Amino acid sequence: MKILPLHTGFPARTHRGYLGLSSAYLVLGERVLLYDTLGFGEREGLLERMRALGVAPERVELLVLSHLHFDHAANLDLFPWAQVVVHRLELEHAEAVAQSPHRDPACLYAYLPLLQARRTKVVEGEGEALMPGARLLHLPGHTPGLLGV
Repeated sequence: MKILPLHTGFPARTHRGYLGLSSAYLVLGERVLLYDTLGFGEREGLLERMRALGVAPERVELLVLSHLHFDHAANLDLFPWAQVVVHRLELEHAEAVAQSPHRDPACLYAYLPLLQARRTKVVEGEGEALMPGARLLHLPGHTPGLLGV
């Protein structure tokens, strides 16, 4: 298995708020897995970086969303063929935010219909194998359904 960083981010704040510079990784094994999709401003760069690493975006089979904040999940629409993996608690969090957006203004609750229309795999807990050498970790705190791989 090979892990390729597409972009590495860092937390940053200004007087105008959080900038949301996150990370995204490709995991190449029996399957091609993309962990997070970055923010809107990184759409073109995400696809360019994948191609530069020799991985066509169309090869992504699994798309694991760590959580539904704008800087991690905004570009999930670029991979309509991939199965999306998201934690049940993250979906519940987004549904609650849809009723009261000020609870978490970074949450992409408007993406709930998109997730429902996709081949979305909703997981609970942790430890589920995605492929040999890659398992899901439930890391609640930042958001209730935060996932690691």
